[in-house]
This record gives sequence, structure tokens and C-alpha cells, in this order.
Amino acid sequence: STYTIEKNILKLNISRQEYIVQSEKNSVDIMDFKGNIKGNYKYGNGNDHIELSSDGKLMLLHFYSTKSQLYNLDNKKKQTLWAHPTFLKNYKENFYNDINHNFGLTTCKFTPDGKHIIGGADHGKYVIWDTKKFERKELIPNQASLNIFNWFTTTISNDKSTENYFKPYAVEHEKQNLFINRGYDISNISFIKNGKYIITQ
Repeated sequence: STYTIEKNILKLNISRQEYIVQSEKNSVDIMDFKGNIKGNYKYGNGNDHIELSSDGKLMLLHFYSTKSQLYNLDNKKKQTLWAHPTFLKNYKENFYNDINHNFGLTTCKFTPDGKHIIGGADHGKYVIWDTKKFERKELIPNQASLNIFNWFTTTISNDKSTENYFKPYAVEHEKQNLFINRGYDISNISFIKNGKYIITQ
């Protein structure tokens, strides 16, 4: 049989036999394969990238905003995931006070077993959440790995350019271990042995 769907389909959720289609005012509609709308789900400004868990039950809307929206499609319960912990007191003022744009979760994937979400945010932030309590932890590279980090920006003043090198470092703030970085964002995430090993590019 053939059905014509007039709306822009963003993703197929094969496990649940559903379409995810663009809707109005920063939201998506979930439709069954016959075109019936089953629900509307709102997302933050610019969070128009979609990731699904392997069983199709969890939908994560992410990309530009500091906060990402995660929905359980069985009970429609909403969870907020923070790419950067800007909810911590003076986080931005202490570590990123010279940066004015958002800290979006630009890359993320569910692990094959669906138990975790691995994410990479702007300015080289690497994050992991479990999918039970959604506790947020930062993945901090070991000292040997930091040797590849050589991030710099160029400042031009009076027709002279200066290269400012930034060395990433780990710090404890508000009882949380944080990785302070300015570059080397994650562009892709892969898994080996059903998620036992995580590869970030």
C-alpha cells in the first residue's frame, strides 16, 4: 500500500512504525505509518537534530541550545539534558566569560544497549548520561591524550596578529569534575563490542 505524507519527514522510527515530521513553532509531530498524528513534542531554539534509542522509545532533540529535550515516547515524559552545566553558579563567568554564543549539544548518540547517551558540545565538552536517572558526567581525557590538544585563537590588534594558545584542564567546581576546553569538538561517535568501547572523532 502507498501513503502520501505532505509534511517534511525528519526521521523514521522503524521500531515503533512512526514518522517524525516537522511541525510548527519549534516542534515535531509523531505520526503513524498511515499519517495519523500521535503527539506533538516541543524543542528549544535550534534543537532540530534528532537521535533515537535503539528500541525507539527515547527521542533526543538537540543541537544549538544549551538545554536539550529528551522525550520518552511511551509516556511522553520530558527530561532536560544540559550540554554545558551553565546551571552551576558562576560557571560561565569563571570559565567562558569571553564567549557569547550558546553551548549546544552538537553531536550525540545512544549506546547500542540504550543505557547511556554520549554527547559532544561546543568548546570541546564531552558528556555522558545514563538513561535511568539521567545523571550527567563529563568525560575528561587523560594526560597522555591532552598532548594532542593545541588549540589557539588569533587576535588581531593594530594590524598585528597574536596567536593565543589555550591548554585544556580539569577542575572541580560545585562538587563536579569539569573539563575546560576551547576546541576539538566531537564530530562523530562510534561503538565497538556493543558499546563496551566508545570512539570519538
